[in-house]
Amino acid sequence: ICSMFLSLFIIFAPRHHLELRKTLRARIAAIEADLPQRLADGSLRLLRVAWLLERPTDWVLLRQQDLPEEAFWAPADAARLLAEEKVAALSYKWQGPFNSSKGGGDQPDGSRFHLEQVLSYYREGRHAEERPALMWDFAAIPQHDPITGAKRTAAETDLFKKGLGVMSNAYASPRVLVLQHRRIPLHLERELNEIYDGAPPADRLDLIPYAGAKCRSGWCTSETACALLMTEGGGHAYELGVGRVRVTRGRLPSVQQMEALFAGESTRFIGRADREEVCGMYLSLRKKLEEYDEEQKGGWVRDAD
Repeated sequence: ICSMFLSLFIIFAPRHHLELRKTLRARIAAIEADLPQRLADGSLRLLRVAWLLERPTDWVLLRQQDLPEEAFWAPADAARLLAEEKVAALSYKWQGPFNSSKGGGDQPDGSRFHLEQVLSYYREGRHAEERPALMWDFAAIPQHDPITGAKRTAAETDLFKKGLGVMSNAYASPRVLVLQHRRIPLHLERELNEIYDGAPPADRLDLIPYAGAKCRSGWCTSETACALLMTEGGGHAYELGVGRVRVTRGRLPSVQQMEALFAGESTRFIGRADREEVCGMYLSLRKKLEEYDEEQKGGWVRDAD
């Protein structure tokens, strides 16, 4: 009997492995959609981690248009690194200064609060070799000028829309490691909790936490929700300052719960139009994945997950 099972395993194992690989590739394609193409055509740019590590100690992240070309991976290399599973995507709460209310742009990390954590992560072990390409939204797509208030040009706006349209796919891709920085500066955490009891006033954008009990960032909520879509059985993320975090089965909220979360007053967005757009991006991606899984339902899909 043992020899019979061994013979059957030898016959069917290669086919089983081949079918798993085909199913996994198909599901990755469904999750990523146009992400590889947007990397390949330069609509979404990835920072070179090696270049980032060489910046002076007083350097502050600049918007994409103000960074030199050597700061980025060439589009062809960016697409290749995605295929090789060497891309990371940063999820964090923008800290300002915020100038959008004055007609300008916003600076997400003027105090280097997030940058210091990113650099600390990449200085550890082989992280810089394992994930040498980083998607950081402020550098990934064209932005308004946070200093002069100059708006994106028409051409830059077109690139912005194309790149933004696949960011959710990047956070959901099992080939991308999501780096979450879930903290805001300690003195702001104290002010948030001790003075405002976790619910800051509308004009204190710097006090919105990544995900608090009474208030949360809308964009961070979306990015976390996309990370939960990685695989049916659970993926993983890396919380800066904490370590690797498992994304496990059973943690995925229902569509109705997510709609309510995005619509709730406690979920804060900086831009007026962001709430509807961010919710739509997430729900659209989720619907496509659920439709794909329903079409492909079976043992191969479960095993590939």
